[in-house]
Amino acid sequence: MARRVTVIGAGVIGLSVAHEFASNGDEVTVVADQDTMETVSSVSAALWFPFRSERSELADQLLARSLERFVALTAESDAVVRMRTGTVVERLADPDRSWTSHLAQFEEASAAQLPEGTTSGVRAALPFIEIPRYLPWLKARVQSLGITFEYRTVASIKELANESDLVVIAVASSSAATKASTRSVGRSCGSRILGSKSG
Repeated sequence: MARRVTVIGAGVIGLSVAHEFASNGDEVTVVADQDTMETVSSVSAALWFPFRSERSELADQLLARSLERFVALTAESDAVVRMRTGTVVERLADPDRSWTSHLAQFEEASAAQLPEGTTSGVRAALPFIEIPRYLPWLKARVQSLGITFEYRTVASIKELANESDLVVIAVASSSAATKASTRSVGRSCGSRILGSKSG
């Protein structure tokens, strides 16, 4: 049975979460006080890389799946993701290279390729997401799934109690909705399922 899902936030995380729920057959509404190109996401850069990612089976699955999907997008005619080759530099004697297990190919960086102050590095081609093009593309993809957008401020998730079976916060931690929820459910994070009705 389709659930009524409300996603708070129209940035890259909010749109991605909304896309996944809608793809699974849920009825999704995105509520935001800013349009997608006015969010923090619009001025960010994006490169597939597990920056300070937790080490867990779930995190590994997410890395593998996202890499696969981003690489697939590079083959589309209106490619909004491109593969870029570069050097991931390291400054620790024993760096965590577990992320390289998801790559088809990579190599050790030579001394000539390392900037001063680094100890080692990895040369690899990684997905580079061109945000100014990716966000409009993602929003159009989301809208094609029938997701609706409402532009308004949410001061408390209680406002959504009668219209949602599930609420997901996907906004910066400084937002009003996130501050209100943090007092009752704990530490804020980038995206979180905040409330759900059982049954």
